Formats: sequence, C-alpha cells, structure tokens
Amino acid sequence: MIRELVDYESSCDDLLSSIGSTTELRTVARYAHPWFGEMNAREWYALSGVHMGIHRVQIQRIIKGLVVK
Repeated sequence: MIRELVDYESSCDDLLSSIGSTTELRTVARYAHPWFGEMNAREWYALSGVHMGIHRVQIQRIIKGLVVK
C-alpha cells in the first residue's frame, strides 16, 4: 500500500481513538470554524468525518492517476 494512504488511515484511527476516550462531546467550550462559526466538540467531530472523507477521495484520485496503464 502507498505510504500516504497508510498515513491517512493511521490519522483516521488516531482520531477515532481520541474520540473514543472522550466521555462528553457536548461541551460548553466552543471554537470557531472559518465557515461554520462556533462549534462544540460534538460538532467538530461530526464535521471531521466529512473532512476526512474529502481527503480519502483526493488520495484515491491521486493514486488512480499514478497507476501506469
């Protein structure tokens, strides 16, 4: 497997692990996202799935372009 894909999958595993060890995501603390405004931990976590999915598609397109035909 291509190193970048392994690194990507490892970062996804790290994210899932850190979320799994968090007891409460509906926090009072909020941090600003440049487009979506103030978000709590639960909202950031929900957005991370979409964000990581976009990167997965990008990586797959890059890999497809590298394949010699």
